[in-house]
Amino acid sequence: MVSRVSIFRPSFIYPFTTSLFDKNLRLSNQSQKRLLLLGCSSGSQYGNKFSVSDLRAWEWCEKQFEYDRQFAKYKRPTKSMKRGTARHKKLEEEVSKKVVVRKLSAEDAWAAKFMNFLICANQLSLEGLTRELPLVSLVNGKWFVGVVDELRMPIVGMVQNPSLVDTKTRNQATLPSEPQKRNSRLQLMCYKYLWDTTISTNFPIDEFFNSLGLDPQYNLPKEIQHRATNLGFHAKTLGDLVMFFQSTCSTLPPSEDELLLRYEYQVDNSLLGEETFAYDSDSFQSLMKNFLEFVGGQRDASYVSKNENWKCRICSYASVCPSNTKTHNIRHQ
Repeated sequence: MVSRVSIFRPSFIYPFTTSLFDKNLRLSNQSQKRLLLLGCSSGSQYGNKFSVSDLRAWEWCEKQFEYDRQFAKYKRPTKSMKRGTARHKKLEEEVSKKVVVRKLSAEDAWAAKFMNFLICANQLSLEGLTRELPLVSLVNGKWFVGVVDELRMPIVGMVQNPSLVDTKTRNQATLPSEPQKRNSRLQLMCYKYLWDTTISTNFPIDEFFNSLGLDPQYNLPKEIQHRATNLGFHAKTLGDLVMFFQSTCSTLPPSEDELLLRYEYQVDNSLLGEETFAYDSDSFQSLMKNFLEFVGGQRDASYVSKNENWKCRICSYASVCPSNTKTHNIRHQ
């Protein structure tokens, strides 16, 4: 079992992300008023850092995603979300244990991410299995981060390409609806895209430090320096670590086009079903282009289609969203 690094509280690194399927937010009157008056905001609010969960939330509903970026800090995890997190933690602990780094700088959080990637990549090569592998990649000037649930790779034979697996936990003993399945497929395709992009291109070290305002000379915590030594390299600064990350990525193989989604019942972790599907490059590239246009401010947020307007019944913002006729009329009085 390998040891990996955990930052005590690195959440400031990530953009706000939320549950897609839980109506657990109650906005104050002041917040509702602000939403009604502001309507659609400029795309410049989105910045240049995104998570794979952001892409997934955007595909679910652009307007909800827009509201989430402004008000997600008011949300609290539901019981279902907590159970899902606990299950993924248990799956991770089956193959590794965490070493906690209690510093809170942005450099510490990124150092943990790069170190955990290196630990996972090494474990994948030696054991043919790793879980919770972090990804970071530059896509058309935007930084994307994500964490792959599981990678499997044969350690013998001629073909040694990793297969990506994502496990979804369900609070009901039923398979998800087609829009939910589609959303999960997008997430897994994005993981593959980020993996393949990271290992097939020369990681832009200078742009990484400059665009994110990080210090390459930042001294790494002793725990991370120790992990680097265990992997067979010396890293004193964050710059040293990122350089080794860059060189390691160039040695890794592209992932398999066949992707696997698993659905588990939260109550007893029983398997509800599996779906194997092929990566659709054209479809994914089209969706990514659409996403980048939206967050780049090239167009306003759209609403869900009529055949998927059932999503509004479980949306936290239903009472203030302009797609609601009554709300739309209030906003324009």
